[in-house]
Amino acid sequence: MDPVGDASPTKPAAIVEQARGKIHADSQLGKRLSLSSPPGTSSTGGLFRTHAAALAVPPPGEYPRAMPEHANAALARGLFDALANRDAAVVQAAIAEDAVWRFPGRHGQLAGEHRGREAILGFLGKVMVLTAGTFSLEIEDVTASDENVVVLFTGAGERNGRTLTNPTALRIRIEDGRAVEFTEFVWDLEHVEEFWS
Repeated sequence: MDPVGDASPTKPAAIVEQARGKIHADSQLGKRLSLSSPPGTSSTGGLFRTHAAALAVPPPGEYPRAMPEHANAALARGLFDALANRDAAVVQAAIAEDAVWRFPGRHGQLAGEHRGREAILGFLGKVMVLTAGTFSLEIEDVTASDENVVVLFTGAGERNGRTLTNPTALRIRIEDGRAVEFTEFVWDLEHVEEFWS
């Protein structure tokens, strides 16, 4: 008899019995494992109680408060604010004198490496000149560690009848509290190069 095509009414009952047997076997295994409690834990509930406590969801209102922002994330946010507000003192304090900014592509007017703080400031100024001051960016998220910051943002602007909408990931490498390396990764390089060409 074909087991796949078997429409016997006893088949569902057999499946249920199999499931019950599996549940019983698992419960017996749980009882045996619960006897091997880690040192310092209660023997009642044992291993499973320890794991359940670790995975328990706290009741509403008792979630831990958000961790304070990493200092390098704050540095990156401060740098973007300073660039927007043209605060030269903050920008100079945040960017190392020998820093480098790498913009992707080969054909756009901004493509390539911009080495040194002055070259970086010139590059950023050129962004505004080429877009007649229409360029803007919206930061979506900032993630940081002791050595790197990743800023997710969308850049937008208009130029010569063209419109830019550019989702970007900017990696900033930090040394001694200053940005020493900026590397941009864009979503649509062809679109970006066409806009800046």
